Amino acid sequence: MCPGTQRQSMWLAWQAQQATAIWNASVSLWNERPERKGLARGQRSPDGTLPGIASHLHLNGEIRPPADPRSVLYNTDGQIFSDAGVPVVLFMENYDINRKGYHDTHDTLENIDLDYGSAVAAIVIESVARAATFKPET
Repeated sequence: MCPGTQRQSMWLAWQAQQATAIWNASVSLWNERPERKGLARGQRSPDGTLPGIASHLHLNGEIRPPADPRSVLYNTDGQIFSDAGVPVVLFMENYDINRKGYHDTHDTLENIDLDYGSAVAAIVIESVARAATFKPET
């Protein structure tokens, strides 16, 4: 998670880190339920329908502030908002900018990691809920 330069951005990143911790604490419990126990990662359905039930992923919820050389906020749409003073957090997978499929003709829906995407979506929803209900520290 890469926050913008505003104090509020770091507060939002903290909410996201807490949401990630809640997610990760729950993953092992969810994966032990009968409907998920022993399941592997999700597989795409050959006919294009919804994939079957899969195990939930444990994610690394590391905050990389702007000064961190591994922060990837720079040169993204999020940077533009941060520069305008809007609190922002970029959620980004570990990526290799030189890999096949990163903003090239192979950057298609078929190459999206559905397990990762669903986990991040759940964490983002929890982060937004936390930000909407908790008062920022001053």
